[in-house]
Amino acid sequence: MILLTNTQPFISRIRNRAEILEEFVITVTMYHIFCFTNFIPDAVTKHYIGYSLIMCMLGHMLTYLLCLTYLKCKDWKRAFKMRYLKRKAKKELKRAIRPGKTLALRRQQWAVQ
Repeated sequence: MILLTNTQPFISRIRNRAEILEEFVITVTMYHIFCFTNFIPDAVTKHYIGYSLIMCMLGHMLTYLLCLTYLKCKDWKRAFKMRYLKRKAKKELKRAIRPGKTLALRRQQWAVQ
């Protein structure tokens, strides 16, 4: 975790934070697994540590899925916005190229002169 926080190896800030979170979860999981050895002799305590491990894993999984969903929705929003702006630009370009009333009026004036 220290190496990840100091070097920030990925370009995206979000990806760096996700990697730090994953390393933290791995550290917490390893501590939970260490508590299942003879280090803690009481079976009831091991039972509660098991529930704690399950909650930590579910919390990590839900956090990861929420972040993934947020980023995917952000990408979709950007794609739809780009598609809308491209269509709008094409329509404006067609309107600018298409001869309008002003051009027809100018032609009439040129014909009279």
